[in-house]
Amino acid sequence: MASLINIPKLLASSAVRDSIQLFLLGAIVESFRRLSQWVMDRLSFDSSVTARFEPQDPAHEWVTSFLAEQSLWRATRDFDVFSKFSKKIGKTPANLEGLNAAYIPRWTAPHLLKWRGRLIQVQHITSETRNQWWGEQQQSPTLCVTSVFILLFTRDMAVLCALVEEARNRYLASRSAKITVHTHRAADNFGIPRSTWNAVATLPKRPLNCLAFDNDVVDSLLADVREFLRPETEEWYRIVGISYHRGFLLWGSPGTGKTSTVQAIAGELSLEVYSLTLSSSNMDDGQLQNLVSIIPPRSILLLEDIDCAFPSREEVRSTQIHEPATGSIAAPKKSEVTLSGLLNVLDGVGNEGGLVVFATTNYPERLDAALSRPGRIDRKIEYRLASRAQARALFTKFFSHGKPKVSGSDYSLSDLPISLLADSFASSLPEFEFSTAQLQGYLLGHRSSPQTAANDVASWVTAERSDRLREETRRQSTQHSRSAEHAAAMAENRASSAGVASLSENHQLETPDPSPKTLGLDVGSSSDGVAQVV
Repeated sequence: MASLINIPKLLASSAVRDSIQLFLLGAIVESFRRLSQWVMDRLSFDSSVTARFEPQDPAHEWVTSFLAEQSLWRATRDFDVFSKFSKKIGKTPANLEGLNAAYIPRWTAPHLLKWRGRLIQVQHITSETRNQWWGEQQQSPTLCVTSVFILLFTRDMAVLCALVEEARNRYLASRSAKITVHTHRAADNFGIPRSTWNAVATLPKRPLNCLAFDNDVVDSLLADVREFLRPETEEWYRIVGISYHRGFLLWGSPGTGKTSTVQAIAGELSLEVYSLTLSSSNMDDGQLQNLVSIIPPRSILLLEDIDCAFPSREEVRSTQIHEPATGSIAAPKKSEVTLSGLLNVLDGVGNEGGLVVFATTNYPERLDAALSRPGRIDRKIEYRLASRAQARALFTKFFSHGKPKVSGSDYSLSDLPISLLADSFASSLPEFEFSTAQLQGYLLGHRSSPQTAANDVASWVTAERSDRLREETRRQSTQHSRSAEHAAAMAENRASSAGVASLSENHQLETPDPSPKTLGLDVGSSSDGVAQVV
């Protein structure tokens, strides 16, 4: 072999020597690069603080809004464009504020900015980029989740805490005249690992005096929530060993102002509202627990129409659904959320505390008794249909703020004082028959003329009663038809079952007995256990 390959001669070749030198040089350069990278990583780890903000956490919105106020926002040239109606989190640069789209910087490359004399590196990392890093395949880049990565060139963790606190305070200050309503966004297979909260609306605060309620119900609830949120109250809960949460059940007919009360209290106390529908698709105990666990303290969790989530245990025992096709029986099921899962939420399990829970229902008798026990629901407030006093207050509120701008109509204020017209309006209405939402809808149709609103309300009452009677007649007719169809189906099932039983009985009578006696044989037994024919 050595005779075939003349190694000294090969080494003497200039081409081979150059190749070896080039290889060694490349190895040295790569080793130096890796060593430098290792040193930089160690120095970066020892001399910097990094933080990642995920979209499912409220801090992501704080930081995004904070970055929108920096001059770096105007320097970027790479944007995601969204319709402003999509309620995309973030802000638009001031020079683009009047447009109908929101321009959100992508920042896929690291950017540097200064904050309080310190350098901060900011970068947006999408789920597509993260999945490539971990070797995963992104199914739909259009639905990527964008995280914000911040690197601070300091070893002091307090600097990061100060940055997050400033971002939060600025975010809350920018929304001091509004309340933010969050709804849940279901998990999917496109980079969103679990259900998250999505800020869908920023609503103007509703003044408390715009709510026409009797018995100072709103003032009482406001005082209760304000007292609960005091630091002294939180400390008392901790000392006593009670879970720091507060629950309210607002019940009554539709349109009586239950949700409006929650919005007014949130606006007065500058609280954010997290609205959850338990009967939503993809909602189960795990998703519910995760959503509640990431709600920040001093927030409101609104569970609307809680009775629609699932039947009570009494309803499960008493209500049975007969399927005409099979005659089978199934218990009614309304949601993937179980009763025990909801009870854990009302008990404060999984949340760090400071959560105010408002549950609303139109039918309190349908609720399981375990839902409304003390400790889960601390107060129950009934919302009745509008009284005459409420109707009068509502009329006064509508027409005591000057002339409304109504296109194509002449405003007629009338010579009569608003107070007299309000008295006339209220006296023409029956007590506790119509909701405040119905009265508000009527007044909106007559907002250009309080005189007409007061004069025509009696006719409106008559028309509403007629419509209600027709609707009730139609509902009863539909219910009667369904009951008749159900009875006919059950009778058909019984007849079919009886026919099958009769055929089976006749078949048994016609089948000959295969026993030995039909053959005239007597079967005996010998002492050794062998059957004998006698």
